Amino acid sequence: DPLTIMAMATIGGARTLGIEAGSGTLETGKTASLLAVSIPGFMTEQQDVAEYLVQSGCEGRIAWVNNGSGEQ
Repeated sequence: DPLTIMAMATIGGARTLGIEAGSGTLETGKTASLLAVSIPGFMTEQQDVAEYLVQSGCEGRIAWVNNGSGEQ
């Protein structure tokens, strides 16, 4: 399931690193490390976007990155 894989990569990764109190989900007070990826066409369903990201792997074109420090 793509949504499960996305959770493993976000909150799961933060838990593994012991930083889930301040990272891993988008919540007030947490550091947000963001990545924007160009996706083909128009996708409105969360499941479709997650499936594309999981299946495309490194083929997706990274359009923008913010590591949570304010630097881009």
